[in-house]
Amino acid sequence: VPCVFGDLSEAKLVEASKPQFDKLVENYKNHSNVQMINSIVTTDGKPVEFFEGGLGYTNSVVERVIRSWEKEEINSSLKESTSINTLIEDKIDWLHLDVEGYDIKLLMGTDPKKLPNLIIFEYENSKEDENNQIKQYLTNLGYELDYRKVSCLAIKKS
Repeated sequence: VPCVFGDLSEAKLVEASKPQFDKLVENYKNHSNVQMINSIVTTDGKPVEFFEGGLGYTNSVVERVIRSWEKEEINSSLKESTSINTLIEDKIDWLHLDVEGYDIKLLMGTDPKKLPNLIIFEYENSKEDENNQIKQYLTNLGYELDYRKVSCLAIKKS
């Protein structure tokens, strides 16, 4: 994101997979405005089963999602997590989620007062009823939704 690379904004980058986290650390090592967090994010912050395949580049807490992609062996383990509400304790400007089938549950589990004016989330790996639920939920909170190929841009109307 240009505003992060240009040191114009602070960012929290969260990655659950250790191999992917290590790559993020390497990519952002010269940016003091970036806080790196190696954790799984959930609605409640409780331990959760984490599925990881291949070299750690395919992972999710939603087993059906990883099973639909990964052809190599999939391992699972119980891991600690951080709740979305703890992660965004303070009001944030924007939120971008890409958590392989868990985006909608995270949004629904976020304190509505903490939701920023700009949200980007993936809906591609979500079930139809979840997509209908998030559309209704965000619309009721005053967001306009712009669905693209795999992601949705939600902007809060003033």
